[in-house]
Amino acid sequence: MWFFAALSSAVFYSIKNILEKVFVHKVDKYILALSVRLFAMPLFLIPLLINPDLIIGFHELPLKFWLATIYVSAIATPVEMIFFYKALQGEQISYLIPLLAFSPVITSIFGYIFFREVPSFLGFMGILLIVSSVYILNISKVKESIFEPFKRLSGNKSVRYLSVMMISYSIGIVIDKVAISGANFYYYAFVNYLFVSINLFIIALYKAKSKLSQIRTNIKPFMAIGIIIAIYTLLRLYALQSSPSSYVASIMASSTIFTTIFGLIILKENNFKTKIIVAGVATLGMVLIKLSH
Repeated sequence: MWFFAALSSAVFYSIKNILEKVFVHKVDKYILALSVRLFAMPLFLIPLLINPDLIIGFHELPLKFWLATIYVSAIATPVEMIFFYKALQGEQISYLIPLLAFSPVITSIFGYIFFREVPSFLGFMGILLIVSSVYILNISKVKESIFEPFKRLSGNKSVRYLSVMMISYSIGIVIDKVAISGANFYYYAFVNYLFVSINLFIIALYKAKSKLSQIRTNIKPFMAIGIIIAIYTLLRLYALQSSPSSYVASIMASSTIFTTIFGLIILKENNFKTKIIVAGVATLGMVLIKLSH
């Protein structure tokens, strides 16, 4: 079940990315980041109300749960948001996104450090295929060479910003698993988003206080995106609870492939053959991961 949960999560994550891409040009980025998470938060209460046994007293939660939750909500999420926006402001996205393909590799390293998770041979090959397909898919937008994103690593602030974001995101997946191991993923999702919403509200209050009214004027689309975020979060956390973090990170990386497929179908984008071949390679990678676990 974890595989299909991770795969479904990647699909919903792709839909979220498309919707956020539309609205980031219409509203302030800090307001958008706050609002979609704020509206997602109440949805995590539903499982807790249906099954009160999922609720854990604060005094019963281990220290590792609180340390992990505080890190993700107060450090990882704000860092990822701020540094990703900084990167996008200073560099073409085509030079940046290919580097994100290597997030599962970083997650694999930290998964081994924290949980001694070692991918099997099939699992490793699956991760490699997915990483390669995501990189090739995005590098096709670069006109110079496949090594161009790496050439820009030195002396380019935007690439350094993205590297910080990618490392934070990759570690965050493993830290999520640490928190889940100290509670259950339903309860962690609620507490995490509660803390994240508070932190992002403070940031929005500082960075975009005059634009807080955008929350009220865009309440319906923000609620829609919030629902999608809640679904993809619960599916991802369920998958993390049941499988190695490196496998979940790899399946989540395939969200880029799903976004591309949606672009082909909905937006009638070009370069159809290349994108279908790349999607096929990524699919093979996911099959190998499924067979390995």
